[in-house]
Amino acid sequence: MNRFKDLKTSTKLQLAFGTMIVVLAMVMTIAYTTITTIRDSHQRLFEQDFVGVVDLVEFRADLNRQRAQMLRMMLTTDRSTQESLIQNIESRVEQLDRSLQHLASVYKDDAKFLMKLDELRATLAAYRQVRNGLFQQILAGKGE
Repeated sequence: MNRFKDLKTSTKLQLAFGTMIVVLAMVMTIAYTTITTIRDSHQRLFEQDFVGVVDLVEFRADLNRQRAQMLRMMLTTDRSTQESLIQNIESRVEQLDRSLQHLASVYKDDAKFLMKLDELRATLAAYRQVRNGLFQQILAGKGE
């Protein structure tokens, strides 16, 4: 401690400012790495998680739209309207398949999500079989 007291005032000031510059450089480095980590996390969240959620919401909305069109098809007796509704539903099926494929590509590294996606596909396939049977019954005039 006596050695520090024996130093000149200019040397003490230089040491103090040098220490402050080193501490400032350390704070800047820590802040930069933290901001970079937050940016990467935000980017991953936006590119993967948010896209997945939006796709799932759109998937659910399309399924609800198909159900509403099925009910509309049951209520109408005009065969051309029924056939146009079936074509509309079939075109939406292709969109749903593309949406599921996009979800699989986005979450290709998440095995748990892919298992749930496969379960969803199996359930969707069973739903489509039943729906196609309903199409035939509706077109045969057995809407009830």
